[in-house]
Amino acid sequence: MKPTRLFASTRTAVGLLALIAAASTAGTFAPSLDVFRSAWFALLLILLALNLAVCTAQRTPALWKGIRSSGPSSRKEAAGRLGLYFIHGGVLVIIVGALIGAVSGFSGEMRIAEKESAGVFHAAPQGAARELGFSVRLDRFLVEHYSGGAPKTFRSDITFVRDGAVLGGGVLLVNHPVSFQGLRFFQASYGREAVAAELTADDGRRRAARRMAAGDKCFLPDGTSVRVLRIEEDLMRMGPAVKLQVESKEKEALFWVFQRIEELEEQYPDVSAAHPQFNPGLFKPWRLRLNGVEGRYYAGIQVARDPGAPWVAAGAVLMLAGLALLFFRIIVNGVHSSRSGKADFRPL
Repeated sequence: MKPTRLFASTRTAVGLLALIAAASTAGTFAPSLDVFRSAWFALLLILLALNLAVCTAQRTPALWKGIRSSGPSSRKEAAGRLGLYFIHGGVLVIIVGALIGAVSGFSGEMRIAEKESAGVFHAAPQGAARELGFSVRLDRFLVEHYSGGAPKTFRSDITFVRDGAVLGGGVLLVNHPVSFQGLRFFQASYGREAVAAELTADDGRRRAARRMAAGDKCFLPDGTSVRVLRIEEDLMRMGPAVKLQVESKEKEALFWVFQRIEELEEQYPDVSAAHPQFNPGLFKPWRLRLNGVEGRYYAGIQVARDPGAPWVAAGAVLMLAGLALLFFRIIVNGVHSSRSGKADFRPL
Protein backbone atom coordinates (compact mmCIF):
# COMPACT_ATOMS: atom_id res chain seq x y z
CA MET A 1 0.00 0.00 0.00
CA LYS A 2 1.29 3.42 -0.95
CA PRO A 3 2.05 5.80 1.95
CA THR A 4 -0.57 8.26 0.69
CA ARG A 5 -3.22 5.56 0.64
CA LEU A 6 -2.20 4.42 4.10
CA PHE A 7 -2.52 7.90 5.59
CA ALA A 8 -5.74 8.59 3.67
CA SER A 9 -7.35 5.38 4.92
CA THR A 10 -10.37 5.58 7.18
CA ARG A 11 -9.15 2.44 8.95
CA THR A 12 -5.91 4.21 9.77
CA ALA A 13 -7.82 7.13 11.28
CA VAL A 14 -10.05 4.82 13.33
CA GLY A 15 -7.05 2.84 14.56
CA LEU A 16 -5.19 5.99 15.60
CA LEU A 17 -8.26 7.36 17.37
CA ALA A 18 -8.65 4.06 19.25
CA LEU A 19 -5.00 4.15 20.35
CA ILE A 20 -5.28 7.79 21.43
CA ALA A 21 -8.47 7.02 23.37
CA ALA A 22 -6.83 4.07 25.13
CA ALA A 23 -3.72 6.11 25.96
CA SER A 24 -5.84 9.01 27.23
CA THR A 25 -7.76 6.65 29.51
CA ALA A 26 -4.52 5.26 30.90
CA GLY A 27 -3.11 8.76 31.40
CA THR A 28 -6.26 9.89 33.21
CA PHE A 29 -6.40 7.01 35.69
CA ALA A 30 -2.63 6.63 36.10
CA PRO A 31 -1.13 10.15 36.19
CA SER A 32 2.27 8.76 37.18
CA LEU A 33 2.66 7.38 33.66
CA ASP A 34 2.83 10.95 32.32
CA VAL A 35 1.16 9.81 29.10
CA PHE A 36 0.20 13.22 27.78
CA ARG A 37 3.80 14.47 27.78
CA SER A 38 5.34 11.31 26.38
CA ALA A 39 7.02 11.17 22.96
CA TRP A 40 4.93 8.23 21.77
CA PHE A 41 1.65 10.01 22.56
CA ALA A 42 2.87 13.05 20.62
CA LEU A 43 3.71 10.69 17.74
CA LEU A 44 0.14 9.36 17.72
CA LEU A 45 -1.20 12.91 17.49
CA ILE A 46 1.20 13.76 14.67
CA LEU A 47 0.16 10.64 12.72
CA LEU A 48 -3.52 11.53 13.16
CA ALA A 49 -2.81 15.07 11.95
CA LEU A 50 -0.99 13.67 8.93
CA ASN A 51 -3.94 11.37 8.18
CA LEU A 52 -6.38 14.29 8.25
CA ALA A 53 -4.08 16.47 6.14
CA VAL A 54 -3.73 13.81 3.41
CA CYS A 55 -7.49 13.14 3.38
CA THR A 56 -8.20 16.85 3.06
CA ALA A 57 -5.63 17.34 0.30
CA GLN A 58 -7.04 14.47 -1.76
CA ARG A 59 -10.59 15.81 -1.61
CA THR A 60 -9.78 19.47 -2.17
CA PRO A 61 -9.76 19.41 -6.02
CA ALA A 62 -13.31 17.99 -6.17
CA LEU A 63 -14.50 20.57 -3.66
CA TRP A 64 -12.91 23.45 -5.55
CA LYS A 65 -14.48 22.20 -8.80
CA GLY A 66 -17.90 22.17 -7.15
CA ILE A 67 -17.48 25.70 -5.84
CA ARG A 68 -16.55 26.98 -9.31
CA SER A 69 -19.49 25.20 -10.94
CA SER A 70 -22.14 27.46 -12.38
CA GLY A 71 -25.07 25.42 -11.03
CA PRO A 72 -26.63 26.82 -7.81
CA SER A 73 -27.34 23.33 -6.50
CA SER A 74 -23.71 22.31 -7.04
CA ARG A 75 -22.51 25.39 -5.19
CA LYS A 76 -24.82 24.67 -2.25
CA GLU A 77 -23.65 21.07 -2.24
CA ALA A 78 -20.02 22.20 -2.24
CA ALA A 79 -20.70 24.71 0.54
CA GLY A 80 -22.19 21.91 2.60
CA ARG A 81 -19.19 19.68 1.95
CA LEU A 82 -16.99 22.54 3.09
CA GLY A 83 -18.17 21.71 6.62
CA LEU A 84 -16.04 18.58 6.58
CA TYR A 85 -12.97 20.67 5.84
CA PHE A 86 -13.77 22.98 8.73
CA ILE A 87 -14.11 19.95 11.01
CA HIS A 88 -10.84 18.46 9.75
CA GLY A 89 -9.15 21.82 10.15
CA GLY A 90 -10.55 22.17 13.65
CA VAL A 91 -9.19 18.77 14.65
CA LEU A 92 -5.79 19.69 13.22
CA VAL A 93 -5.71 22.96 15.17
CA ILE A 94 -6.71 21.11 18.35
CA ILE A 95 -3.88 18.62 17.80
CA VAL A 96 -1.44 21.50 17.34
CA GLY A 97 -2.69 23.02 20.60
CA ALA A 98 -2.33 19.70 22.41
CA LEU A 99 1.26 19.33 21.18
CA ILE A 100 2.14 22.89 22.20
CA GLY A 101 0.67 22.29 25.65
CA ALA A 102 2.52 18.97 26.01
CA VAL A 103 5.86 20.52 25.06
CA SER A 104 5.80 23.84 26.90
CA GLY A 105 2.94 23.49 29.38
CA PHE A 106 3.06 22.16 32.93
CA SER A 107 0.92 21.62 35.99
CA GLY A 108 1.58 21.08 39.67
CA GLU A 109 0.29 21.67 43.17
CA MET A 110 1.15 23.84 46.12
CA ARG A 111 -0.09 23.77 49.70
CA ILE A 112 -0.46 27.06 51.54
CA ALA A 113 -1.56 27.52 55.14
CA GLU A 114 -3.82 30.41 56.04
CA LYS A 115 -1.90 33.67 56.55
CA GLU A 116 1.17 32.09 54.96
CA SER A 117 2.85 32.46 51.55
CA ALA A 118 4.52 30.08 49.11
CA GLY A 119 6.55 30.68 45.98
CA VAL A 120 7.26 27.07 45.03
CA PHE A 121 4.98 24.40 43.58
CA HIS A 122 5.61 20.71 42.94
CA ALA A 123 5.28 19.81 39.28
CA ALA A 124 3.40 16.66 38.27
CA PRO A 125 3.98 13.79 38.08
CA GLN A 126 7.50 13.58 39.58
CA GLY A 127 6.88 16.25 42.21
CA ALA A 128 9.98 18.30 41.39
CA ALA A 129 10.00 21.72 43.04
CA ARG A 130 9.71 24.73 40.70
CA GLU A 131 9.88 28.42 41.44
CA LEU A 132 6.96 30.68 40.50
CA GLY A 133 8.98 33.89 40.43
CA PHE A 134 6.56 35.43 42.94
CA SER A 135 4.69 34.37 46.08
CA VAL A 136 1.08 33.37 46.59
CA ARG A 137 -0.34 34.47 49.95
CA LEU A 138 -3.43 32.83 51.40
CA ASP A 139 -5.09 35.74 53.16
CA ARG A 140 -8.24 33.90 54.19
CA PHE A 141 -9.86 30.52 53.78
CA LEU A 142 -13.59 29.98 54.22
CA VAL A 143 -15.59 26.76 54.20
CA GLU A 144 -19.34 26.21 54.55
CA HIS A 145 -20.87 22.88 55.52
CA TYR A 146 -24.22 21.22 55.03
CA SER A 147 -26.21 20.30 58.12
CA GLY A 148 -24.79 16.78 57.91
CA GLY A 149 -21.23 18.08 58.06
CA ALA A 150 -20.25 17.59 54.41
CA PRO A 151 -18.48 20.57 52.82
CA LYS A 152 -20.81 22.82 50.82
CA THR A 153 -18.46 25.44 49.42
CA PHE A 154 -14.90 26.49 50.11
CA ARG A 155 -12.91 29.46 48.86
CA SER A 156 -9.45 30.94 49.12
CA ASP A 157 -8.69 34.65 49.06
CA ILE A 158 -5.20 34.91 47.56
CA THR A 159 -2.74 37.71 46.82
CA PHE A 160 0.25 37.65 44.47
CA VAL A 161 3.33 39.31 45.96
CA ARG A 162 6.89 39.96 44.77
CA ASP A 163 9.52 41.63 46.96
CA GLY A 164 6.82 42.87 49.31
CA ALA A 165 4.82 44.55 46.53
CA VAL A 166 1.27 43.39 45.82
CA LEU A 167 0.90 42.44 42.15
CA GLY A 168 -2.70 41.29 42.15
CA GLY A 169 -5.06 38.81 43.70
CA GLY A 170 -8.39 37.09 43.45
CA VAL A 171 -10.84 34.60 44.91
CA LEU A 172 -10.42 30.90 44.21
CA LEU A 173 -13.53 28.75 44.08
CA VAL A 174 -14.05 25.26 42.72
CA ASN A 175 -14.28 25.56 38.90
CA HIS A 176 -13.48 29.29 39.15
CA PRO A 177 -9.72 29.68 38.69
CA VAL A 178 -7.66 32.87 38.87
CA SER A 179 -5.26 33.75 36.02
CA PHE A 180 -2.01 35.63 36.61
CA GLN A 181 1.07 36.09 34.40
CA GLY A 182 0.17 33.22 32.09
CA LEU A 183 -0.60 30.82 34.93
CA ARG A 184 -3.96 29.55 36.13
CA PHE A 185 -4.58 28.78 39.79
CA PHE A 186 -7.33 26.31 40.75
CA GLN A 187 -8.87 25.49 44.11
CA ALA A 188 -8.13 21.77 44.30
CA SER A 189 -8.47 20.73 47.95
CA TYR A 190 -8.26 21.88 51.52
CA GLY A 191 -7.65 20.58 55.01
CA ARG A 192 -6.61 21.48 58.52
CA GLU A 193 -3.28 21.20 60.22
CA ALA A 194 -2.26 21.55 63.85
CA VAL A 195 0.26 24.31 64.40
CA ALA A 196 0.75 24.59 68.18
CA ALA A 197 0.00 22.84 71.44
CA GLU A 198 -0.55 24.16 74.97
CA LEU A 199 1.35 21.87 77.35
CA THR A 200 1.64 21.68 81.13
CA ALA A 201 4.21 19.64 83.07
CA ASP A 202 3.71 18.89 86.78
CA ASP A 203 5.80 16.83 89.23
CA GLY A 204 3.66 17.53 92.32
CA ARG A 205 5.90 20.40 93.48
CA ARG A 206 6.71 22.34 90.35
CA ARG A 207 4.65 23.28 87.35
CA ALA A 208 5.61 24.59 83.91
CA ALA A 209 3.39 25.63 81.02
CA ARG A 210 4.46 26.18 77.41
CA ARG A 211 2.96 26.90 74.00
CA MET A 212 4.97 24.87 71.49
CA ALA A 213 4.94 24.15 67.76
CA ALA A 214 6.10 20.95 66.11
CA GLY A 215 9.89 20.78 66.41
CA ASP A 216 10.08 23.13 69.40
CA LYS A 217 12.08 22.17 72.48
CA CYS A 218 11.88 23.47 76.04
CA PHE A 219 13.44 22.64 79.41
CA LEU A 220 11.64 21.84 82.66
CA PRO A 221 12.87 23.25 85.99
CA ASP A 222 15.11 20.22 86.67
CA GLY A 223 16.74 20.40 83.24
CA THR A 224 14.59 17.71 81.59
CA SER A 225 14.06 18.54 77.93
CA VAL A 226 10.73 18.23 76.13
CA ARG A 227 10.58 18.23 72.34
CA VAL A 228 7.36 18.24 70.33
CA LEU A 229 7.59 15.75 67.47
CA ARG A 230 4.02 15.79 66.13
CA ILE A 231 0.76 17.57 66.79
CA GLU A 232 -2.59 16.08 65.75
CA GLU A 233 -6.03 17.64 66.03
CA ASP A 234 -7.72 14.23 66.08
CA LEU A 235 -5.45 11.20 66.38
CA MET A 236 -7.24 7.93 65.60
CA ARG A 237 -10.57 9.65 66.42
CA MET A 238 -9.49 9.98 70.04
CA GLY A 239 -9.16 13.74 70.02
CA PRO A 240 -6.21 16.14 70.05
CA ALA A 241 -2.83 14.61 70.82
CA VAL A 242 0.86 15.47 70.79
CA LYS A 243 3.88 13.21 70.46
CA LEU A 244 6.73 14.13 72.79
CA GLN A 245 10.38 13.23 73.21
CA VAL A 246 11.30 13.73 76.86
CA GLU A 247 14.93 13.34 77.88
CA SER A 248 17.15 13.76 80.91
CA LYS A 249 20.74 12.69 81.61
CA GLU A 250 19.55 9.31 82.85
CA LYS A 251 16.73 8.33 80.53
CA GLU A 252 14.63 9.12 77.46
CA ALA A 253 11.03 8.40 76.52
CA LEU A 254 8.75 8.80 73.49
CA PHE A 255 5.02 8.91 74.11
CA TRP A 256 1.72 10.51 73.14
CA VAL A 257 -0.26 12.86 75.36
CA PHE A 258 -4.01 13.10 74.70
CA GLN A 259 -6.11 16.07 75.71
CA ARG A 260 -9.03 13.77 76.62
CA ILE A 261 -6.90 11.31 78.59
CA GLU A 262 -9.35 11.17 81.52
CA GLU A 263 -12.21 10.18 79.22
CA LEU A 264 -10.03 7.58 77.52
CA GLU A 265 -8.94 6.09 80.84
CA GLU A 266 -12.58 5.87 81.96
CA GLN A 267 -13.57 4.16 78.73
CA TYR A 268 -10.47 1.94 78.64
CA PRO A 269 -9.24 1.52 82.24
CA ASP A 270 -6.07 -0.35 81.27
CA VAL A 271 -5.07 1.85 78.34
CA SER A 272 -2.00 3.32 80.07
CA ALA A 273 -0.80 -0.04 81.33
CA ALA A 274 -1.41 -1.88 78.06
CA HIS A 275 -0.04 0.93 75.93
CA PRO A 276 2.75 2.79 77.77
CA GLN A 277 3.19 5.09 74.76
CA PHE A 278 -0.20 6.61 75.71
CA ASN A 279 0.73 7.17 79.39
CA PRO A 280 1.18 10.91 80.12
CA GLY A 281 3.04 10.02 83.33
CA LEU A 282 5.54 7.71 81.66
CA PHE A 283 8.47 10.02 82.41
CA LYS A 284 8.42 10.15 86.21
CA PRO A 285 8.19 12.28 88.26
CA TRP A 286 6.72 14.52 85.56
CA ARG A 287 3.18 14.17 84.26
CA LEU A 288 2.47 15.95 81.00
CA ARG A 289 -0.91 17.40 80.12
CA LEU A 290 -2.21 18.68 76.80
CA ASN A 291 -4.50 21.65 77.41
CA GLY A 292 -5.37 22.36 73.78
CA VAL A 293 -4.28 22.36 70.16
CA GLU A 294 -4.33 25.27 67.75
CA GLY A 295 -5.18 24.46 64.15
CA ARG A 296 -5.63 26.32 60.91
CA TYR A 297 -6.85 25.63 57.41
CA TYR A 298 -4.63 25.13 54.40
CA ALA A 299 -5.54 25.23 50.72
CA GLY A 300 -4.37 22.80 48.08
CA ILE A 301 -3.92 24.93 44.95
CA GLN A 302 -3.26 23.57 41.48
CA VAL A 303 -0.97 25.61 39.20
CA ALA A 304 -1.16 25.14 35.44
CA ARG A 305 0.26 26.71 32.31
CA ASP A 306 -1.14 25.63 28.94
CA PRO A 307 -0.05 27.82 26.01
CA GLY A 308 -1.93 25.48 23.68
CA ALA A 309 -5.33 26.35 25.19
CA PRO A 310 -6.08 29.20 22.70
CA TRP A 311 -5.34 26.81 19.84
CA VAL A 312 -7.70 24.23 21.25
CA ALA A 313 -10.41 26.88 21.61
CA ALA A 314 -9.88 28.04 18.01
CA GLY A 315 -10.10 24.44 16.81
CA ALA A 316 -13.37 23.96 18.68
CA VAL A 317 -14.81 27.06 16.95
CA LEU A 318 -13.79 25.68 13.55
CA MET A 319 -15.44 22.36 14.33
CA LEU A 320 -18.67 24.09 15.37
CA ALA A 321 -18.62 26.08 12.13
CA GLY A 322 -18.15 22.85 10.20
CA LEU A 323 -21.07 21.20 11.95
CA ALA A 324 -23.22 24.23 11.13
CA LEU A 325 -22.31 23.92 7.43
CA LEU A 326 -23.10 20.21 7.46
CA PHE A 327 -26.42 20.95 9.06
CA PHE A 328 -27.05 23.53 6.32
CA ARG A 329 -26.32 20.86 3.70
CA ILE A 330 -28.78 18.46 5.32
CA ILE A 331 -31.47 21.16 5.27
CA VAL A 332 -30.78 21.99 1.60
CA ASN A 333 -30.90 18.32 0.64
CA GLY A 334 -34.13 17.90 2.56
CA VAL A 335 -35.78 20.81 0.75
CA HIS A 336 -34.53 19.50 -2.60
CA SER A 337 -35.87 16.03 -1.84
CA SER A 338 -39.28 17.33 -0.79
CA ARG A 339 -39.61 19.32 -4.02
CA SER A 340 -38.48 16.49 -6.28
CA GLY A 341 -40.30 13.80 -4.38
CA LYS A 342 -37.13 11.72 -4.11
CA ALA A 343 -34.94 11.04 -1.15
CA ASP A 344 -31.44 12.43 -1.46
CA PHE A 345 -29.01 10.75 0.90
CA ARG A 346 -25.71 11.16 -0.82
CA PRO A 347 -22.66 10.39 1.28
CA LEU A 348 -20.57 13.23 2.66
